[in-house]
Amino acid sequence: MKALIIGGGVAGPVLAMALSRVGVDAEVFERDGPDSLQRTEGDEHSGNNSLSFAPVFVYEFGNGSVKPFVEAGIGVSVFSQTQIEGNKLGSAFNFEDRLGLGVRFAGGHEVSVRAIHYSNAGIKEPNDGIEAYSLNYRMPI
Repeated sequence: MKALIIGGGVAGPVLAMALSRVGVDAEVFERDGPDSLQRTEGDEHSGNNSLSFAPVFVYEFGNGSVKPFVEAGIGVSVFSQTQIEGNKLGSAFNFEDRLGLGVRFAGGHEVSVRAIHYSNAGIKEPNDGIEAYSLNYRMPI
């Protein structure tokens, strides 16, 4: 099994180390300036820039101090390269699909999980697409 970790600051590499201890091969992609993903794996280094527009719709359940929510979004993205690792996107233009669920707590804290998929929807072959999964914690400062 392989995991793709996008972002997370210090938590990204920490999560990759934890996953490797349970046998999951993980790669970390970090933001290096606006709209730039930088991948690190051992001594290798590569980058792929992207620009996305993807509105996200959020529905909250309840009105107490603990509010579960679901989110979904569909948008478009443009990548500077058409290959990421072994995945061939086929074209620079891709669609972004996003699903997530989580819980918001009083005081603005939030815990959520998200899945994001990029592909060109069969407009051009090959269309391997890429997926990103994330576990998020947000707190107000």
